[in-house]
Amino acid sequence: MKYLKGSESRMCRFDECAKLVGMKRTKGLRLDVCTKWNATYDMIDSAMRYRFVLNRLAEEDANFKHCPSRNEWNRVERITQFLKPFYDITTLFSGIDYPTTNLYFQGVSQIELLLLEEMESQDSFISNMAEQMKVEFDKYWDSYSVVLACAIVLDPRYMLDYVDYIFKKIEPIEYIAKMKVDSVETTLYKLFQNMNALSL
Repeated sequence: MKYLKGSESRMCRFDECAKLVGMKRTKGLRLDVCTKWNATYDMIDSAMRYRFVLNRLAEEDANFKHCPSRNEWNRVERITQFLKPFYDITTLFSGIDYPTTNLYFQGVSQIELLLLEEMESQDSFISNMAEQMKVEFDKYWDSYSVVLACAIVLDPRYMLDYVDYIFKKIEPIEYIAKMKVDSVETTLYKLFQNMNALSL
């Protein structure tokens, strides 16, 4: 992407190659931004969109030496599929036109479940990536369960049964899952009692 976006003439050649393979550039080519992980998804997603154009460009332009091989394209496709749910959930969280508090528990738990699932992947590259991401996830979201679960319990579409269901899926040790649910329930009762005390 850096090679292409570094020169107007290269972008023109890219557009010519797009015509040759019967495509039109309808979405921009994205560059990675090291401080925004979603930018990584945007970059590889745009690369996948123009995979055949980039392959053609590699044939036409001897200086374009960074076109992925067939195996690398397959890896990029797998990584794109892996990151898509994270992209969707973080996009949902950053919404400004609607309240998202009740959506956090569901989104964060989906991420945790996805990481746990991908840690068991047969693809060692993906499983290693998922393991590293899970370490970072645990640093930031270790205590998300109680606070965010309280918000979703107050949503009549989910309530405490949903929280119980999610904790049982995430936590393989049954009594730990039950302790987490009990903690949410206790916190809610305390909040209710505090609200009653304030209203008196």
